[in-house]
Amino acid sequence: MALPLLLPAITTALIATAVSWITLPDQPTYTLPIYTFHIGELCWSLLFGPLAGVMSVLFVRLIIWADLHKPQSGWFMWAPLLMFTLLGILSIPYPQLLGNGKDVTEFAFNSQLPLLLMLTLVVLKPLVTAGCLGSGAPGGLFTPSITYGAVLGGSMGDLWSLIWPGAAIGSYAVIGAGALLAATMQAPLAAIVLLLELTHNTMGIMIPVLLAIVSAVFTARLLDKRSIYSGPAGIEPFIEQVSTHPVHTAFDDLITPSFQNIVPISASYSHLVKLMSTDDPPHNFYVVDHSGQLAGMIFSKNLRTADLLTRTLNVAAADDLKTPITAIRSDQSRKEVIDLLDQPYFSEMPVIDCVNKRYIGVVRSSSIICK
Repeated sequence: MALPLLLPAITTALIATAVSWITLPDQPTYTLPIYTFHIGELCWSLLFGPLAGVMSVLFVRLIIWADLHKPQSGWFMWAPLLMFTLLGILSIPYPQLLGNGKDVTEFAFNSQLPLLLMLTLVVLKPLVTAGCLGSGAPGGLFTPSITYGAVLGGSMGDLWSLIWPGAAIGSYAVIGAGALLAATMQAPLAAIVLLLELTHNTMGIMIPVLLAIVSAVFTARLLDKRSIYSGPAGIEPFIEQVSTHPVHTAFDDLITPSFQNIVPISASYSHLVKLMSTDDPPHNFYVVDHSGQLAGMIFSKNLRTADLLTRTLNVAAADDLKTPITAIRSDQSRKEVIDLLDQPYFSEMPVIDCVNKRYIGVVRSSSIICK
Protein backbone atom coordinates (compact mmCIF):
# COMPACT_ATOMS: atom_id res chain seq x y z
CA MET A 1 0.00 0.00 0.00
CA ALA A 2 1.20 3.51 -0.77
CA LEU A 3 2.27 5.28 2.42
CA PRO A 4 -0.03 8.34 2.02
CA LEU A 5 -2.99 5.92 1.97
CA LEU A 6 -2.00 4.05 5.14
CA LEU A 7 -3.47 6.41 7.73
CA PRO A 8 -6.77 6.94 5.84
CA ALA A 9 -7.07 3.18 5.38
CA ILE A 10 -6.59 2.49 9.09
CA THR A 11 -9.00 5.27 10.06
CA THR A 12 -11.64 4.03 7.62
CA ALA A 13 -11.26 0.46 8.89
CA LEU A 14 -11.71 1.56 12.53
CA ILE A 15 -14.79 3.62 11.71
CA ALA A 16 -16.32 0.80 9.64
CA THR A 17 -15.70 -1.69 12.44
CA ALA A 18 -17.21 0.61 15.08
CA VAL A 19 -20.33 1.17 12.95
CA SER A 20 -20.71 -2.56 12.26
CA TRP A 21 -20.73 -3.28 15.99
CA ILE A 22 -23.97 -1.31 16.26
CA THR A 23 -26.01 -3.69 14.12
CA LEU A 24 -23.97 -6.87 13.58
CA PRO A 25 -23.66 -9.49 16.32
CA ASP A 26 -20.27 -9.92 17.91
CA GLN A 27 -19.78 -13.42 16.55
CA PRO A 28 -16.90 -15.05 14.65
CA THR A 29 -17.14 -15.48 10.90
CA TYR A 30 -16.24 -19.16 11.27
CA THR A 31 -17.63 -21.22 14.14
CA LEU A 32 -15.43 -24.11 15.23
CA PRO A 33 -14.90 -26.22 18.34
CA ILE A 34 -12.14 -25.58 20.85
CA TYR A 35 -9.06 -27.37 19.59
CA THR A 36 -6.32 -28.30 22.05
CA PHE A 37 -2.64 -28.67 21.34
CA HIS A 38 -1.37 -32.05 20.14
CA ILE A 39 2.28 -32.90 19.55
CA GLY A 40 1.33 -34.49 16.21
CA GLU A 41 0.14 -31.10 14.98
CA LEU A 42 3.50 -29.57 15.84
CA CYS A 43 5.48 -32.10 13.82
CA TRP A 44 2.99 -31.93 10.97
CA SER A 45 3.26 -28.12 10.83
CA LEU A 46 7.01 -28.31 10.27
CA LEU A 47 6.42 -30.54 7.25
CA PHE A 48 3.31 -28.84 5.97
CA GLY A 49 4.63 -25.26 6.07
CA PRO A 50 7.06 -25.63 3.13
CA LEU A 51 4.39 -27.49 1.14
CA ALA A 52 1.93 -24.64 1.79
CA GLY A 53 4.59 -22.17 0.61
CA VAL A 54 5.10 -24.03 -2.66
CA MET A 55 1.36 -24.42 -3.25
CA SER A 56 0.78 -20.73 -2.50
CA VAL A 57 3.39 -19.73 -5.10
CA LEU A 58 1.69 -21.93 -7.70
CA PHE A 59 -1.67 -20.42 -6.78
CA VAL A 60 -0.36 -16.84 -7.00
CA ARG A 61 1.28 -17.51 -10.37
CA LEU A 62 -1.92 -19.09 -11.66
CA ILE A 63 -3.97 -16.07 -10.59
CA ILE A 64 -1.48 -13.62 -12.12
CA TRP A 65 -1.39 -15.59 -15.38
CA ALA A 66 -5.19 -15.62 -15.53
CA ASP A 67 -5.36 -11.89 -14.83
CA LEU A 68 -2.82 -11.15 -17.57
CA HIS A 69 -4.76 -13.19 -20.13
CA LYS A 70 -8.20 -11.71 -19.64
CA PRO A 71 -10.14 -11.68 -22.94
CA GLN A 72 -10.05 -8.57 -25.09
CA SER A 73 -12.34 -7.13 -27.76
CA GLY A 74 -15.37 -9.31 -28.60
CA TRP A 75 -14.32 -12.25 -26.44
CA PHE A 76 -14.84 -10.39 -23.18
CA MET A 77 -18.63 -10.83 -23.58
CA TRP A 78 -18.52 -14.58 -24.21
CA ALA A 79 -15.71 -15.73 -21.90
CA PRO A 80 -17.72 -15.34 -18.64
CA LEU A 81 -20.68 -17.18 -20.20
CA LEU A 82 -18.47 -20.10 -21.24
CA MET A 83 -16.67 -20.19 -17.88
CA PHE A 84 -19.86 -20.14 -15.82
CA THR A 85 -21.38 -22.82 -18.04
CA LEU A 86 -18.35 -25.02 -17.31
CA LEU A 87 -18.61 -24.15 -13.61
CA GLY A 88 -22.27 -25.11 -13.62
CA ILE A 89 -21.45 -28.51 -15.13
CA LEU A 90 -18.70 -29.13 -12.57
CA SER A 91 -20.95 -28.04 -9.72
CA ILE A 92 -23.40 -30.87 -10.42
CA PRO A 93 -21.08 -33.48 -8.87
CA TYR A 94 -19.21 -30.88 -6.77
CA PRO A 95 -21.57 -28.13 -5.54
CA GLN A 96 -18.82 -27.00 -3.16
CA LEU A 97 -17.19 -25.20 -6.11
CA LEU A 98 -19.93 -22.58 -6.16
CA GLY A 99 -19.52 -19.35 -4.21
CA ASN A 100 -16.42 -17.97 -2.55
CA GLY A 101 -15.89 -21.05 -0.38
CA LYS A 102 -16.98 -19.78 3.03
CA ASP A 103 -19.31 -22.75 3.68
CA VAL A 104 -16.64 -25.21 2.53
CA THR A 105 -14.14 -23.60 4.88
CA GLU A 106 -16.47 -23.92 7.86
CA PHE A 107 -17.14 -27.58 7.06
CA ALA A 108 -13.38 -28.19 6.84
CA PHE A 109 -12.78 -26.36 10.14
CA ASN A 110 -15.34 -28.65 11.79
CA SER A 111 -13.94 -31.92 10.36
CA GLN A 112 -17.01 -32.45 8.18
CA LEU A 113 -15.42 -33.00 4.77
CA PRO A 114 -14.31 -36.47 3.57
CA LEU A 115 -10.72 -36.92 2.43
CA LEU A 116 -11.51 -37.64 -1.24
CA LEU A 117 -13.65 -34.50 -1.52
CA MET A 118 -10.94 -32.33 0.01
CA LEU A 119 -8.32 -33.73 -2.37
CA THR A 120 -10.64 -33.02 -5.31
CA LEU A 121 -11.22 -29.45 -4.14
CA VAL A 122 -7.46 -28.92 -3.77
CA VAL A 123 -7.24 -29.38 -7.54
CA LEU A 124 -10.52 -27.88 -8.76
CA LYS A 125 -11.03 -24.88 -6.45
CA PRO A 126 -7.94 -22.88 -7.53
CA LEU A 127 -8.58 -23.73 -11.19
CA VAL A 128 -12.18 -22.52 -10.96
CA THR A 129 -11.13 -19.37 -9.11
CA ALA A 130 -8.49 -18.55 -11.73
CA GLY A 131 -10.88 -19.42 -14.55
CA CYS A 132 -13.57 -17.04 -13.30
CA LEU A 133 -11.01 -14.27 -12.79
CA GLY A 134 -9.44 -14.90 -16.19
CA SER A 135 -12.82 -14.77 -17.92
CA GLY A 136 -13.21 -11.18 -16.74
CA ALA A 137 -15.72 -11.85 -13.97
CA PRO A 138 -15.10 -9.67 -10.89
CA GLY A 139 -14.50 -11.33 -7.55
CA GLY A 140 -12.32 -11.37 -4.46
CA LEU A 141 -9.41 -13.65 -3.62
CA PHE A 142 -9.33 -13.45 0.18
CA THR A 143 -11.92 -16.12 1.05
CA PRO A 144 -10.89 -18.42 -1.84
CA SER A 145 -7.33 -18.33 -0.45
CA ILE A 146 -8.61 -19.35 3.00
CA THR A 147 -10.72 -22.11 1.47
CA TYR A 148 -7.81 -23.44 -0.57
CA GLY A 149 -5.64 -23.52 2.55
CA ALA A 150 -8.38 -25.20 4.58
CA VAL A 151 -8.94 -28.08 2.13
CA LEU A 152 -5.18 -28.45 1.55
CA GLY A 153 -4.45 -28.52 5.27
CA GLY A 154 -7.45 -30.72 6.01
CA SER A 155 -6.55 -33.29 3.37
CA MET A 156 -2.88 -33.42 4.34
CA GLY A 157 -3.87 -33.60 8.00
CA ASP A 158 -6.26 -36.45 7.29
CA LEU A 159 -3.45 -38.39 5.62
CA TRP A 160 -1.11 -37.53 8.52
CA SER A 161 -3.66 -38.94 10.98
CA LEU A 162 -3.16 -42.34 9.41
CA ILE A 163 0.42 -42.15 10.68
CA TRP A 164 -0.08 -40.15 13.88
CA PRO A 165 -3.72 -40.12 15.04
CA GLY A 166 -5.06 -38.06 17.91
CA ALA A 167 -5.67 -34.53 16.59
CA ALA A 168 -8.93 -33.39 15.00
CA ILE A 169 -8.90 -33.07 11.21
CA GLY A 170 -10.46 -29.63 11.55
CA SER A 171 -7.43 -28.34 13.45
CA TYR A 172 -5.22 -29.19 10.47
CA ALA A 173 -7.64 -27.28 8.21
CA VAL A 174 -7.33 -24.20 10.45
CA ILE A 175 -3.54 -24.41 10.41
CA GLY A 176 -3.54 -24.87 6.63
CA ALA A 177 -5.82 -21.89 6.10
CA GLY A 178 -3.55 -19.63 8.15
CA ALA A 179 -0.38 -20.84 6.44
CA LEU A 180 -1.66 -20.49 2.89
CA LEU A 181 -3.31 -17.14 3.57
CA ALA A 182 -0.05 -15.77 5.00
CA ALA A 183 2.01 -17.07 2.07
CA THR A 184 -0.36 -15.85 -0.66
CA MET A 185 -0.59 -12.39 0.91
CA GLN A 186 3.11 -12.32 1.88
CA ALA A 187 1.82 -10.94 5.18
CA PRO A 188 2.34 -13.32 8.13
CA LEU A 189 1.34 -10.88 10.88
CA ALA A 190 -1.85 -9.90 9.05
CA ALA A 191 -2.74 -13.56 8.55
CA ILE A 192 -2.31 -14.33 12.25
CA VAL A 193 -4.53 -11.41 13.27
CA LEU A 194 -7.14 -12.29 10.65
CA LEU A 195 -7.24 -15.92 11.75
CA LEU A 196 -7.79 -14.86 15.37
CA GLU A 197 -10.48 -12.35 14.45
CA LEU A 198 -12.33 -14.65 12.05
CA THR A 199 -12.48 -17.63 14.42
CA HIS A 200 -12.13 -16.24 17.98
CA ASN A 201 -11.03 -19.75 18.91
CA THR A 202 -7.57 -20.75 17.73
CA MET A 203 -5.35 -19.96 20.72
CA GLY A 204 -5.09 -23.63 21.67
CA ILE A 205 -3.30 -24.48 18.41
CA MET A 206 -1.48 -21.18 17.97
CA ILE A 207 2.02 -22.72 18.22
CA PRO A 208 1.57 -25.07 15.21
CA VAL A 209 -0.22 -22.24 13.39
CA LEU A 210 2.77 -19.95 13.88
CA LEU A 211 5.25 -22.64 12.81
CA ALA A 212 3.29 -23.39 9.65
CA ILE A 213 2.93 -19.69 8.80
CA VAL A 214 6.62 -18.90 9.29
CA SER A 215 7.85 -21.84 7.22
CA ALA A 216 5.22 -21.26 4.50
CA VAL A 217 6.08 -17.57 4.09
CA PHE A 218 9.82 -18.29 4.18
CA THR A 219 9.46 -20.91 1.44
CA ALA A 220 7.19 -18.72 -0.67
CA ARG A 221 9.59 -15.76 -0.52
CA LEU A 222 12.47 -17.95 -1.60
CA LEU A 223 10.55 -18.93 -4.72
CA ASP A 224 8.57 -15.79 -5.58
CA LYS A 225 8.12 -12.56 -3.61
CA ARG A 226 4.86 -11.66 -5.31
CA SER A 227 1.64 -11.71 -3.33
CA ILE A 228 -1.77 -12.54 -4.71
CA TYR A 229 -2.56 -8.83 -4.75
CA SER A 230 0.70 -7.29 -5.99
CA GLY A 231 0.77 -8.75 -9.51
CA PRO A 232 3.97 -9.56 -11.40
CA ALA A 233 7.20 -8.41 -9.76
CA GLY A 234 8.67 -7.68 -13.18
CA ILE A 235 7.42 -6.49 -16.53
CA GLU A 236 8.67 -9.39 -18.64
CA PRO A 237 5.22 -10.97 -19.18
CA PHE A 238 3.84 -7.57 -20.15
CA ILE A 239 6.71 -6.85 -22.57
CA GLU A 240 6.28 -10.27 -24.17
CA GLN A 241 2.58 -9.65 -24.64
CA VAL A 242 3.14 -6.22 -26.22
CA SER A 243 5.82 -7.66 -28.53
CA THR A 244 3.65 -10.54 -29.73
CA HIS A 245 0.45 -8.47 -30.08
CA PRO A 246 1.47 -5.06 -31.47
CA VAL A 247 -1.11 -2.28 -31.65
CA HIS A 248 -1.31 -0.51 -35.01
CA THR A 249 -1.73 3.27 -35.11
CA ALA A 250 -1.68 6.07 -37.66
CA PHE A 251 1.77 7.03 -36.39
CA ASP A 252 3.54 3.64 -36.09
CA ASP A 253 6.75 5.03 -37.58
CA LEU A 254 7.00 7.62 -34.80
CA ILE A 255 6.69 5.16 -31.89
CA THR A 256 9.79 3.91 -30.14
CA PRO A 257 9.06 0.68 -28.16
CA SER A 258 11.11 1.83 -25.18
CA PHE A 259 11.01 -0.55 -22.19
CA GLN A 260 14.30 0.37 -20.52
CA ASN A 261 12.66 2.90 -18.21
CA ILE A 262 9.49 0.90 -17.46
CA VAL A 263 9.02 -0.25 -13.86
CA PRO A 264 6.20 -2.24 -12.23
CA ILE A 265 4.00 -0.45 -9.74
CA SER A 266 5.27 -2.84 -7.03
CA ALA A 267 8.94 -1.83 -7.52
CA SER A 268 10.76 -1.04 -4.27
CA TYR A 269 12.89 2.05 -3.62
CA SER A 270 16.11 0.02 -3.75
CA HIS A 271 15.12 -1.35 -7.17
CA LEU A 272 14.56 2.16 -8.51
CA VAL A 273 17.89 3.36 -7.13
CA LYS A 274 19.64 0.39 -8.73
CA LEU A 275 18.19 1.33 -12.12
CA MET A 276 19.39 4.91 -11.65
CA SER A 277 22.92 3.65 -10.91
CA THR A 278 23.48 2.20 -14.38
CA ASP A 279 25.92 3.65 -16.89
CA ASP A 280 23.10 5.29 -18.83
CA PRO A 281 20.39 6.07 -16.23
CA PRO A 282 16.96 7.18 -17.45
CA HIS A 283 15.68 10.67 -16.68
CA ASN A 284 12.35 9.25 -15.57
CA PHE A 285 10.42 6.02 -15.16
CA TYR A 286 7.06 5.06 -16.58
CA VAL A 287 5.07 3.05 -14.02
CA VAL A 288 2.79 0.25 -15.21
CA ASP A 289 0.46 -1.92 -13.15
CA HIS A 290 0.35 -5.71 -13.27
CA SER A 291 -1.81 -5.67 -16.42
CA GLY A 292 0.48 -3.25 -18.26
CA GLN A 293 -1.70 -0.18 -17.87
CA LEU A 294 0.18 3.09 -17.56
CA ALA A 295 -0.19 4.27 -13.95
CA GLY A 296 2.02 7.35 -13.96
CA MET A 297 5.59 8.64 -14.11
CA ILE A 298 8.44 8.92 -11.61
CA PHE A 299 10.92 11.74 -12.14
CA SER A 300 14.48 11.09 -10.98
CA LYS A 301 14.23 14.02 -8.57
CA ASN A 302 11.37 12.22 -6.80
CA LEU A 303 13.82 9.56 -5.60
CA ARG A 304 15.94 12.19 -3.86
CA THR A 305 12.93 13.66 -2.06
CA ALA A 306 11.40 10.34 -0.96
CA ASP A 307 10.57 10.10 2.74
CA LEU A 308 12.42 7.86 5.16
CA LEU A 309 9.72 5.16 5.32
CA THR A 310 9.66 4.79 1.54
CA ARG A 311 13.44 4.43 1.52
CA THR A 312 13.69 1.86 4.32
CA LEU A 313 10.52 -0.25 4.23
CA ASN A 314 9.85 -2.93 1.64
CA VAL A 315 6.87 -1.09 0.16
CA ALA A 316 5.68 -0.38 -3.35
CA ALA A 317 7.74 2.80 -3.73
CA ALA A 318 6.81 3.15 -7.40
CA ASP A 319 3.16 3.40 -6.43
CA ASP A 320 4.01 5.96 -3.75
CA LEU A 321 6.27 8.16 -5.91
CA LYS A 322 4.38 8.16 -9.21
CA THR A 323 2.66 11.27 -10.56
CA PRO A 324 -0.10 11.51 -13.20
CA ILE A 325 0.98 11.92 -16.80
CA THR A 326 -0.62 12.83 -20.12
CA ALA A 327 -0.43 10.05 -22.71
CA ILE A 328 -1.11 9.71 -26.43
CA ARG A 329 -3.90 7.28 -27.29
CA SER A 330 -3.48 4.79 -30.11
CA ASP A 331 -6.66 6.05 -31.81
CA GLN A 332 -5.41 9.62 -32.19
CA SER A 333 -4.50 10.95 -35.62
CA ARG A 334 -0.98 11.58 -36.80
CA LYS A 335 -1.65 15.33 -36.92
CA GLU A 336 -2.82 15.37 -33.29
CA VAL A 337 0.37 13.62 -32.19
CA ILE A 338 2.60 16.00 -34.13
CA ASP A 339 0.74 19.01 -32.73
CA LEU A 340 1.18 17.71 -29.16
CA LEU A 341 4.91 17.13 -29.55
CA ASP A 342 5.29 20.50 -31.23
CA GLN A 343 4.64 22.17 -27.88
CA PRO A 344 7.84 23.23 -26.10
CA TYR A 345 7.11 21.45 -22.80
CA PHE A 346 6.61 18.03 -24.45
CA SER A 347 9.84 16.42 -25.64
CA GLU A 348 8.56 12.88 -25.10
CA MET A 349 5.14 11.34 -24.47
CA PRO A 350 4.08 7.76 -23.76
CA VAL A 351 1.61 5.98 -26.04
CA ILE A 352 -1.18 3.79 -24.66
CA ASP A 353 -3.68 1.40 -26.21
CA CYS A 354 -7.02 3.22 -26.43
CA VAL A 355 -8.88 -0.01 -25.51
CA ASN A 356 -7.09 -1.30 -22.41
CA LYS A 357 -4.81 1.68 -21.55
CA ARG A 358 -1.69 -0.49 -21.79
CA TYR A 359 1.67 1.11 -22.45
CA ILE A 360 2.92 0.71 -26.06
CA GLY A 361 6.00 2.91 -26.31
CA VAL A 362 6.98 6.56 -26.56
CA VAL A 363 6.94 9.28 -29.20
CA ARG A 364 9.80 11.77 -29.05
CA SER A 365 9.90 15.19 -30.63
CA SER A 366 13.26 14.27 -32.16
CA SER A 367 11.53 11.47 -34.10
CA ILE A 368 9.07 13.94 -35.59
CA ILE A 369 11.86 16.29 -36.64
CA CYS A 370 13.68 13.43 -38.37
CA LYS A 371 10.50 12.50 -40.26
